[in-house]
Amino acid sequence: MSEHARLGPSDAARWMVCPGSIEATKDMADTESEYAKEGTEAHDYLEGYLKGEPVEVREYQLLDDAGKDAVHEAIDYILSRYSDGCQLYTERKVNPGLVYGRQDLWGTLDVSLENFAESTLEIADYKHGQGVPVDVEDNWQLIIYAVGALHARDSWMPLPEKVILTIMQPRCHHPQGRIRSVEYTPQALAELMEQVIAAAEKTDDPDAPLVASDKGCKWCKFAKCPARAEAALAAAQGVFQPEPVDRFSQEQVLRDPGELTDEEMFLVLDNRDLIRGFLKKVEEHAEATIKEGGRVRGFKMIPGRGQRSFAYPEEEVEKKLRNLHKSDGAKLG
Repeated sequence: MSEHARLGPSDAARWMVCPGSIEATKDMADTESEYAKEGTEAHDYLEGYLKGEPVEVREYQLLDDAGKDAVHEAIDYILSRYSDGCQLYTERKVNPGLVYGRQDLWGTLDVSLENFAESTLEIADYKHGQGVPVDVEDNWQLIIYAVGALHARDSWMPLPEKVILTIMQPRCHHPQGRIRSVEYTPQALAELMEQVIAAAEKTDDPDAPLVASDKGCKWCKFAKCPARAEAALAAAQGVFQPEPVDRFSQEQVLRDPGELTDEEMFLVLDNRDLIRGFLKKVEEHAEATIKEGGRVRGFKMIPGRGQRSFAYPEEEVEKKLRNLHKSDGAKLG
C-alpha cells in the first residue's frame, strides 16, 4: 500500500466532481507549504497527547504556543466526550474501499470514539487552518472515514445507532462554532457511500472529463486545467469592458460594479473562489516558469518584502508612462 491513496478521502470533494483530475495529476509531485507543515506538527501534537506521550518536550519548528493552545481546545473536546468503556483511536487507517472491491480508496482518520453505552460512534477531524472554514455537512472526507471506521470494527459488535461527524477547527470562525457536528445513521452513510463508489468508478476512465468547482479546484495541482480556466473566464466575463483596452488602467479595463446586472453580479460572486483560485494558480505557474529560466510574455518577477510580485519589463513601463502623458488624450498603448 503506497503512502497516499489514489482516491484519498481528503480529496474527495475534488475527484467526486471532477473524475478527470485523477488522471491529470497522477504524475505531479505533492508540495507542502509552510501552513501544511504546521498542520502536520499540530496533528502530531494531538496524536501524541491523546496517546499519553510527552509531547510538551518535543521540538516543533512551526507549532508555537498559540498553535498548541488551539490543539488543546480540540483535546479538551475529545476528553469531554470520553468516558469509561469508550474505545478511542487516533491516526487510525481505515479502508472502506475494500468492501467495494477497490484498493485505492483508504485514508487515516484523526480520532474515532465509540461510546457503547450511548450506542454512538464519533469521527472527529482536526483542522489547524485559520483561513478557510470547513463545513461538516455533506463532508465527503468524514463520510468516507466513517464508513471505513464502521467496517473496521470487530464483527461481533452491534452497529451504533448514531454516527457523529465532527470538525474541530479552533482557529477559524464558523457560524456553527469552532467545533461542529452532524449526525447520521449507519444506513444513511451506506447509501451515501454508494455515491462515492459511483464517482470512484468514473475516475477509472483515462478520458474522464475535467469539471470545475469551487471546492474541487481550490487545492488542485493541475494549474493548466482548461475546465477551470474556462469556468473562471466565463464567470468574470461580465465585469470587463466590451472593447479591448490596455491593462495599465483598471478603470478602463473593468466595468463599474454599479453597471452590472443582477445576473452578472450573481455569476461573479457565486464563482469568486473559483476566479481567485484560478488567478493564484496562474501566478504560481508563471513564477515557476520564470524560476526555471522560462519566459512569461510581458512580465518578470521581482522580490518585495518576503513575497514575489510581477511587473512589466522596464522598457514596457517606460512606454506606457510616455503614452499616459500624451497631450492628445489618446488611449494608452
